[in-house]
Amino acid sequence: MKRHLKIIRLSWILALILLMAWLLIQAIVPWGKITYETNFKKPNYVIGRFLPADRVVLSDGWPSLKAEPVYFTLFTPRLFSKASISFDFEGPAELIKLGLCRDKALWNYDLKALSDQPLEKLANGDLRARLEFDLAGACRDKSSYSFMISAPGLNQADKELIIKNIKVDLIGVTFWQYILRFF
Repeated sequence: MKRHLKIIRLSWILALILLMAWLLIQAIVPWGKITYETNFKKPNYVIGRFLPADRVVLSDGWPSLKAEPVYFTLFTPRLFSKASISFDFEGPAELIKLGLCRDKALWNYDLKALSDQPLEKLANGDLRARLEFDLAGACRDKSSYSFMISAPGLNQADKELIIKNIKVDLIGVTFWQYILRFF
């Protein structure tokens, strides 16, 4: 009987150690790359919801932007140097700009127009845009980067922008590169 208790106890200790190791890896991202994705069907603690809420309505379960600008945050466990963002959407690509906050006090956003980027047409008819941002010097508040989606004329043109998926690839230094900085 005592041997069974030891095995159960060791199993629990091993499970706890594995859980702690997994949580530590998620926090420090030792390989320097991590990907986050949301389809907005369920809450995501990394990619925040669109704000202000009165500019966004649900259209068949997808967030539909009725007015602009809208903002979202990206929580990151540590600093990264580059973000590659791709998002799937339905709507007027020529109006859309995505921006990274550079200075929160001055409302300074580094805006990039989707019309300047190659767009990929998906099998379901949606469009996919990919944009890259240099995160050096970006505004980072409470471990989150702030982004803005702007679509000037969206509310005047009686059009809507439906965002179906956002995927963010973050790239930074590896844990070992970070450690070697001190030697």
